[in-house]
Amino acid sequence: MSAPTGGDLQAMLRALSAMDRMIVGGVTAWMMAEPQRVRDREWIAQRFVEIAAQAITGAAPEENAATTDDVERVRAFAQTRMPDLITAATALFVRTAEDLQQQGGAVTMERANAIVRDYLKP
Repeated sequence: MSAPTGGDLQAMLRALSAMDRMIVGGVTAWMMAEPQRVRDREWIAQRFVEIAAQAITGAAPEENAATTDDVERVRAFAQTRMPDLITAATALFVRTAEDLQQQGGAVTMERANAIVRDYLKP
């Protein structure tokens, strides 16, 4: 995937709900933490479901208190939203890498996180 322009990415992200942006930010954070796994679709899908489940139910994954209704809500959400939100997270990841490269200097998680936060602002 080539990097979208900053304007194109901002337009894509502005069209998302607050919860969608939160999930995109979470998936992007995982991508930045483990960039060698970005092409692993199963790994990305697992991270997406973990983050979406927490956003939808409000429970941390280790709490393991999901009801059958919670599981169904997460499944339905993932089925309808995962493709678009994974695309947005990937675009954000690629644009962030491009921005870091263009800015020069040391590539750090702090700098990357700052760029991501700026793009995710409503």
